Amino acid sequence: MDGRRGWFLNLKFDLFNLISVVRRAAALPPAALLLGALLVVFPLLVVPNPVTHQVCLGAQFAPYVLPPDYFFFPRWVLLLVVAVPALVLLLFRYRGELRHRALIPLGLFIGLFFVSAVLAEHSHLAWFGSPVHWTGLSTYLAVVLLFLLAFAATRAGQVPVEGLLRVLVFAAAVVGLLAVLQYFGLHLVPREEYRAILHTHSTMAMPVILGWYCAFALPAAAWFYLVRPRAVELTALVLIWLGLIVSFSWFSWLAALPGLLLVGLMARRAGAAAAWPVLLAGLVLVLAAGWLWLAGGGVPEFQALSERSVRSPAETLAVWSEVGQLFVQQPQAFFIGIGPDHLLYQGIVTPDRVLVDKARSMYLETAVTLGVPALLALLAFLGFCLRLPRSALQGVLLAMVVVYLTHGLFAAENLLVLPLFWIVLGLLLGLRLRTERKV
Repeated sequence: MDGRRGWFLNLKFDLFNLISVVRRAAALPPAALLLGALLVVFPLLVVPNPVTHQVCLGAQFAPYVLPPDYFFFPRWVLLLVVAVPALVLLLFRYRGELRHRALIPLGLFIGLFFVSAVLAEHSHLAWFGSPVHWTGLSTYLAVVLLFLLAFAATRAGQVPVEGLLRVLVFAAAVVGLLAVLQYFGLHLVPREEYRAILHTHSTMAMPVILGWYCAFALPAAAWFYLVRPRAVELTALVLIWLGLIVSFSWFSWLAALPGLLLVGLMARRAGAAAAWPVLLAGLVLVLAAGWLWLAGGGVPEFQALSERSVRSPAETLAVWSEVGQLFVQQPQAFFIGIGPDHLLYQGIVTPDRVLVDKARSMYLETAVTLGVPALLALLAFLGFCLRLPRSALQGVLLAMVVVYLTHGLFAAENLLVLPLFWIVLGLLLGLRLRTERKV
């Protein structure tokens, strides 16, 4: 009984501390405020609107009008708006910090992206992205600006990295709570009528994106609980973990495993006594992922799970095979790609006759739409970020990046998680360089 009373007292104390947190936040540099606000608002933003979008799959088809989109389009607009002050801050406050050899392959990647967009058959699609995903050149220019801001401001010592991670965990806990409530039939998030056929997605539009986001935030939540096991940290960890579970995304569960292992091992090395629950949570995810793999593989005992939109491993492999054939059918795809977001026009369908507009792998998607040289440039850039951490905070950021990149083996990048990943990537590289500067 005393333990339960202490739990509630700690929770009450932490909630009252929010007032002091808000006061300290008001005194932060503009870059930290901008990044922190985006880490909270972006994953939670859902805006009902009447805006429709038109897409045409070819000259022989009549244009198809898509219904309003509450999830992707509003966040795409927000991303472009936020990119403007990010650019201003970079030009007038952090220009001197934008010097590092890691930016060379990044610049090459963006340059090849630009070439592919200019030479693409459908220029509007290449620059703005399809009205389903909004992952064209404009989106990547915006997220690279956010990466550069996070990198430069952190390198200059003007960003409280741990504070931003706590903000990210808070937003993910809210998303997880809404997902759990949605799973049990309480729908607090407005959504379009056609999205009602999906199972749990919370504010992330699709179950797979919900799983990706929760898996991405899970290492930070686990670390905060392990280093300071209090009521608030435990509550956030459980909510994010449950949000991941109810997504029923087996590759999200598998992707979360390396992040949990890294954090658990770091905690054990630091002497944390409560590391075993995190490692146990990782084991549960592995077993559950194997279970869903069987569900998607056509085992009769698990066929009922098909109603939960479990993606079949065989379906993923079939899509990879069809997309890979484009390198043979269109040889220029190897060098410049078929064009950003242009997979929609290739007529590839799944065994269930669903039109494929993404390659089910961020690496294959990059290679086929932008060209293999662009993929190599991106991997070279990521190689500068994936170095052994020199501090626990760097280790947590690295674990989050590893989770995201692991998940990318099974899913193409999406607008709802993409900016958050690039911000964390900027924090990681900036923190590493700031640490090296002090040594």
